[in-house]
Amino acid sequence: MLLPHGCTNKQHIPSQNTPSLRVHVSPRPAPVPTKDNNVVIIAPPRTNASIKDCQWVNKRRPYEALLPQGACEGLLCNAQGGLTEGLVTNLFVIDKNNTVYTAPDEAVLGGVVRQRVLDACDALGIKVIQQAPAWQDREDWIAAFLTNAIRRVQPLSSIVLFAGCTWLDKDVQPGMAAFDGWRGDVEREIVDMLDATANYTPLNVLETVVVEESVVAD
Repeated sequence: MLLPHGCTNKQHIPSQNTPSLRVHVSPRPAPVPTKDNNVVIIAPPRTNASIKDCQWVNKRRPYEALLPQGACEGLLCNAQGGLTEGLVTNLFVIDKNNTVYTAPDEAVLGGVVRQRVLDACDALGIKVIQQAPAWQDREDWIAAFLTNAIRRVQPLSSIVLFAGCTWLDKDVQPGMAAFDGWRGDVEREIVDMLDATANYTPLNVLETVVVEESVVAD
């Protein structure tokens, strides 16, 4: 059963013997700021990253607690220095040749917005390499951004690697990659494409959908 936000009509409440699915619907949050979005490399990649693991909510809390003040997200990085994804986001990096890098499907939990960005790049003829951006190549990066369903596309100001990340190989050294927010036309083209193809359903037109009682749960 899909109940519109704020619905209190008791006739829509199913009996204990009726299979049901309840979905919470709320307004989409305002876009995040485009400045001072700093992220920190905080942890190694997840095991079976492409599988949505409900336990990740608990597993990531110690990493979130380690984030310094001013950091909006923590990034996962493999031992060789490849940045895979954020704690709750996907990561894209753009190099000086306007090539977009993002970790391959099997190394991340692919979100809806990530796929829309990939589709937009394909439509715009922007070259995408599905390979984890290598920290050692950060001098060639001109921009980076995060994606998820709430943040949509969030440009980054900097990516920082502090000393003490013991899981990393010795040649993966501490440092910082700094960006100027929206830099160049690639990010703007991607965001414009996403905005042009967005399809949001206003809350006031949502209707109650009742699951037929004949539906049998697996």
